[in-house]
Amino acid sequence: MGARLLRWVVVAAVIAQLLLCVVAPVQAIGEQGGTLTITTTVQLRAGTGGGTLVYKLTGPVAHQVRLAIDEGFGDSDGTIAADEGSAFTSALDGEIESANPRFQGADITAVALRTRSIAADTLGLLGPSSDTGSMELSYTMQADSIARQQELQLGDPVLAQAFFDALPGTANRTFVGTVVLDHTTVIVGAETLSAPAADDGRLLRLRAPGAEIYTYHLRYTAPNPPLDTIVYSPFDPVESSLIIGLVGAIPLVLTIKLPGTIADSAQRVRVRWVHRLAWSLAGVDLLVYSLGVSGPLVLLALGLSVIVMVLVARRVYGPAVPGGAPAAGTPSLHRRGRLGRRGAPPPRAAAPPPWEDPTADPELIAAPPRQRPPAPSSSSQSRAPSAASAEPPLVEGEWEAPAPPPSTPRATSKSIRCTRCKQVFSVTIERRPMQVVCSHCGQVGLVR
Repeated sequence: MGARLLRWVVVAAVIAQLLLCVVAPVQAIGEQGGTLTITTTVQLRAGTGGGTLVYKLTGPVAHQVRLAIDEGFGDSDGTIAADEGSAFTSALDGEIESANPRFQGADITAVALRTRSIAADTLGLLGPSSDTGSMELSYTMQADSIARQQELQLGDPVLAQAFFDALPGTANRTFVGTVVLDHTTVIVGAETLSAPAADDGRLLRLRAPGAEIYTYHLRYTAPNPPLDTIVYSPFDPVESSLIIGLVGAIPLVLTIKLPGTIADSAQRVRVRWVHRLAWSLAGVDLLVYSLGVSGPLVLLALGLSVIVMVLVARRVYGPAVPGGAPAAGTPSLHRRGRLGRRGAPPPRAAAPPPWEDPTADPELIAAPPRQRPPAPSSSSQSRAPSAASAEPPLVEGEWEAPAPPPSTPRATSKSIRCTRCKQVFSVTIERRPMQVVCSHCGQVGLVR
């Protein structure tokens, strides 16, 4: 009777233990509060790379982790020795590698302590397990680029969960507290990240030709991470910083150069504010490109800048002059000078136009005087008719302008209106005829 009763007692005890295991609540670390900060920096170049990983625990959770390490990897003597700390970091290495975390285009393949020294790569881990200060662990990572296009979770909790899964006998442990993620990824090559949906975190994307930089900051309460996502592509011609940089260089150069080309074709002096506007639009386009705006929007902004500058230059300088291109070997106006500097254009083969003198209208000359033929030689004077009969007659429709007045003995000041820009300027007449230059537009004229 006693043996049978003993068997039933043993069976009841076993059943009770099984029931307790089934209905036992999940043990949670950090229920009293605390913060886990995870900082990562990854650089990918030509498909491979690496980076750093730093865990930092502050608050009550750091004390609870120390007690768990001392109990699971040590002898519960109240002190975490170097071998006990190394056992925990090795277990954490295995948990991270087996989890194979992926974030911002990086596929983490291997991790290890930064300098392979438990004392140099940890802060606050070794020592009394009753310590309530912060704890910090520094790792290096090896990473590869993800092979195919896919959507990634920016706030993936795999790194946070791996830390607590490394504690012995606590595979069902969870962290209840605050998690702070700070990720930085530098991609050099054709890979790109696009279509971000970061409503809870803060994502910053910087772009340069052939390189992209991403920073992501997130703060949330575990174990419920937000679902911020981003799309990784090994090659996307629309979003690749390298492709956009090469294609966008063409409209960027056109935005800067077209106003000067239109001014030269219209034979006009360049207006300073037009070219400042061109440089300003080019600067805005570069800023839009550098801040990681979507590729189609960057190309749209570059195209609009070209259209705006063409319309503005046509409006200011007018249409091109037919056949008005500078002669071969003749530099165009201000091509080598500063924008807006006024100077005289090179002399032209044709006679300069007359000036309009508002104070002396009779001085207006419509055309230069007709040239006389050379005088006959002395040997042919006997056979030549008289000087009056030798002068060739005027053809019908021609007229001869009066001879220019004698040179003035002293300088006089005159106000002259330019026939091109219609501006009045003052000149000092020292002789007649005299070539002068408009001080407003640089036009060359002749005062008789």
